[in-house]
Amino acid sequence: MSSEQPVNTPPNLTEQDLLHWTQARCDHLQAQAKVLVDDYWRQLKSQRQKHSKSESGRIGVRIRCRENQRAFSIEWYRMATLRQNGQTKPIAQYVKKGRSYRYPLANLLKGEPA
Repeated sequence: MSSEQPVNTPPNLTEQDLLHWTQARCDHLQAQAKVLVDDYWRQLKSQRQKHSKSESGRIGVRIRCRENQRAFSIEWYRMATLRQNGQTKPIAQYVKKGRSYRYPLANLLKGEPA
């Protein structure tokens, strides 16, 4: 009988190895999300130049980093303005997720131009 390990046996990983892999994977996913969010805003800006202000959408998306910096979320919100004392201030009204961490399309597009 041979004392060699089978070929399919995973190597022994330390806790530090797993933490490093987790952080690298989270960084990679966050970079991918940033590319998608930036592309959304680029396309929205392009469409705003082609259409009047009344035809432009009011839905925005952003990436929110969490406290420990190893977690983030992608959040959709409806852009609005608040008027106080003759000044207008932009505000974000977050769109609530539906079941299983998904946004219902009907709620997301409610009140948006075709």
